[in-house]
Amino acid sequence: MIKSADIYKALVSTITAATTAHNINAPVVADDLEEPIIRPSIKIQIDDDTANRDTTHLDLRSFLCRIYYFPPDRHSYRNEHFAMKDCLSEFLKDTLWIGKFNIDTVDGISFSKTDGVLIAELSYEWYEERPIIDDSEDIETLNMNI
Repeated sequence: MIKSADIYKALVSTITAATTAHNINAPVVADDLEEPIIRPSIKIQIDDDTANRDTTHLDLRSFLCRIYYFPPDRHSYRNEHFAMKDCLSEFLKDTLWIGKFNIDTVDGISFSKTDGVLIAELSYEWYEERPIIDDSEDIETLNMNI
């Protein structure tokens, strides 16, 4: 099972690599801080993390990811939003790698804007194998007395 902390670490690593590749100076900061917003910065929020039994041997996992980009200037941000959209789209629109395992987005990446803050949304969904605990005898070695 993929741990939620590993998903968050993979998102931070991927976003950091994306901003570095596009020469955008915006560090990822923790989204649970009560401190004032640092500009420029990025916050990652993982919501609706679910795990459902899908079949006997598989669990269906999913989560919704929101990435908030706070540009340097809260009143003049259009060019920074364009640059960040290109940056995140290139690195996140298809697949997120978590170690050697990859998970795909359900509907790609979508962007919206609220009060000058760029918000990227991604939904992920994947199957994980469920451990099989079976202490019964194999049919080949079953002994029956009739």
